[in-house]
Amino acid sequence: MLMPMVLRFFAVISVFLLLSCGGDDEPENQMTTSVTVAFLAQETTGSEALGNNLPSVSVRGTVASEVSVSVLLTNTGTATLGEDFSFASPTVISIPIGNYDGTALTAIPLPGLSILDDTVQEGFETIIFSLDNPTEGVNLGDVATTTYTINDDETVQVGFSQAMASDRENVGGNLPTLFVTGTLSEDKTITLTAVDSGDATLGQDYNVASPLVVTIPAGTYDGTTATALTIPALAIIDDTVPEESESFELTLSDPSNGLLLNELDRTMYTIEGVAPCENGRANGFPCNGFDLLARMEHSTFSSTQGNDIWGWTDTATGHEYALVALNNGTAFVDITADDPVYLGKLPSATGSSVWRDVKIYGNHAYIVSEASGHGMQVFDLTRLRNVANPPTDFTQDARYTDIGNAHNVVINEQNGFAYPVGTARNDTFNGGVHFVDIQNPTSPTAAGGYGDNGYTHDAQVVNYEGPDADYTGREIFIGANEDQIAIVDITDKANPTEIATITYGNLGYTHQGWFTEDQRFFLLGDELDEIDFGFNSRTLVFDLQDLDNPVLHTTYLGPTAAIDHNGYVHGDEFFLANYTAGVRVLDLSDIEGGNLTEIGFFDTFPDNDVASFNGVWSVYPYFESGKIIVNDSDTGFFIIQKSQ
Repeated sequence: MLMPMVLRFFAVISVFLLLSCGGDDEPENQMTTSVTVAFLAQETTGSEALGNNLPSVSVRGTVASEVSVSVLLTNTGTATLGEDFSFASPTVISIPIGNYDGTALTAIPLPGLSILDDTVQEGFETIIFSLDNPTEGVNLGDVATTTYTINDDETVQVGFSQAMASDRENVGGNLPTLFVTGTLSEDKTITLTAVDSGDATLGQDYNVASPLVVTIPAGTYDGTTATALTIPALAIIDDTVPEESESFELTLSDPSNGLLLNELDRTMYTIEGVAPCENGRANGFPCNGFDLLARMEHSTFSSTQGNDIWGWTDTATGHEYALVALNNGTAFVDITADDPVYLGKLPSATGSSVWRDVKIYGNHAYIVSEASGHGMQVFDLTRLRNVANPPTDFTQDARYTDIGNAHNVVINEQNGFAYPVGTARNDTFNGGVHFVDIQNPTSPTAAGGYGDNGYTHDAQVVNYEGPDADYTGREIFIGANEDQIAIVDITDKANPTEIATITYGNLGYTHQGWFTEDQRFFLLGDELDEIDFGFNSRTLVFDLQDLDNPVLHTTYLGPTAAIDHNGYVHGDEFFLANYTAGVRVLDLSDIEGGNLTEIGFFDTFPDNDVASFNGVWSVYPYFESGKIIVNDSDTGFFIIQKSQ
């Protein structure tokens, strides 16, 4: 009997070790079942001479064992294989084990693709690729076909930098420019015209001479921002009239001899304004009961992806600020006025990462990241009061380095303690929670930790005033610990004590939760249950009337298949960051009766509502003004508000 017992022991240990090595926000499964591959962009353009900006394959999800997908050439492109480019079709792309965020940071280039620089005048030519034959566990995304355009360097081409662009009226940035590709031995001209096809008014909302003959000086141009030409005197007029979003169109025509217009011979620019939710839409975004006040793309912050978001109200001035976490830093936006102002950015302490989290204590922000060796940054928010020339590059005021990476940070503002969670799994507290005294805000001090329940993905810490009189006045930690909820009394930092743990059926990944304001109920989101079990967005409600004996009270299923991510309670409402389904708002007034009802939404990711890791990462609903700030990992930073 000894040998079977030994084998069984090692089998159990192996399973335990394998489960302990899961990912963070998109955790590892034993089977690769939630990986989506697609081309990074539907269309890309590069120079024949440089062979740049080549297409690549984006991967989103966690790959537990090596998988692959094939890339094929179609016969519908105009470029000739062997004369204009080289590529072996089909080519199998192997996707190694790892976590992938669906952005350029983890994209995979097409192996063996190169552009051949010839001396023939050809104009622009296209190559069309498609994805096929994914191995088991890999799903093809929406962009399964991509077109690459070769800009011929023997013919000088000109066009706009982009087909569509937008910015806030008071910023007036992100204006279209002219991209030129090739070498001119002498000056050339092209005519620009403002077309009366939008609803913005020339002379009232924007200025540009029309028609305008634009001179393109002799020189060499690479068709990128490095050699782009600004459009003379094009400007957005910042008036004081409250307006909805307005747009105008510019076109190019009459190129002089030796110039060729490319496909971007027209561009539409939108001046973003307040967009009320009417007939289920606000400036193109699906909505119900919430208006769009403002939006900024992540490119405004020199970033490619957003994640967490939090808010700060300056009690001395009444100004409200959004703290926008990004893959490469944290942006600060003054949202007080109708036109928000991007004040500047605090770069990441080390490298970039999909995961960054920010919370506040008093007038200071505390920022952690999964970036290696990042620690916890400290930033004095009062520096936002007088920014002379925004946006500016900020520096941190302090940095706590007793931790390396961390997935989230929790702060109990009443007690002056920060609680980084999701740290290295092999650290002193098993990736659980570290206790950090921040009562002297710029001198954080280690004060212990707790890891008896393993890795903590996210948590809430409260001074307990709920219905269980046994714990009144105690500091209670409630953690989402991957496969359980852990409730711990952390009043005595030297002797934290487990109160209870909770599991539940159809468990995928215990992700994040929040107390109701009376601290009786706890609303939990599981990040993988929609993918693993196929049901709609699920919120589990636990009754914590007796902290020692919590019970599942009710389960709410949303109207879409989207994954639920981060949720926060404000009053009798629950604001849920629901990935592809946007922000969903639930009425909790009859939660005791087991009834949760959706009363509104704003969908920042209108493409679809499927179970994928695109869309809204987080939401902050606590400003006194009623403004709600949203960070969509794909489509940008949003300010919304309940419709009047």
